[in-house]
Amino acid sequence: TVHRHHYSPPHNTTEQTPPVTDNMGRTNACRAQQKRERNAKKGAGAAGKSNLDANKKALSISCSVCRAPFMCTVKRPMLERHQTERHEKKTFAECFPGWTD
Repeated sequence: TVHRHHYSPPHNTTEQTPPVTDNMGRTNACRAQQKRERNAKKGAGAAGKSNLDANKKALSISCSVCRAPFMCTVKRPMLERHQTERHEKKTFAECFPGWTD
């Protein structure tokens, strides 16, 4: 019988292997690896898109008592909450000297 999904060589010929095409023998894992290699070559020249340095620079406000860092976009209520929860015996001005709204 002839199976439609599997190759079976004809019984009356001496040829035992199917003709080789470009896509035969390549699995999805092989193609995925090739894609990763292509993308690595593409991105090798470009600088990383990490935000770590920008985030460190944005932490420009710190509590003078415990040195806890805060983003430069922080609002006063957040700083007041830090002061009341962590340093209730200190004043806001002691925790964040020079703070202006």
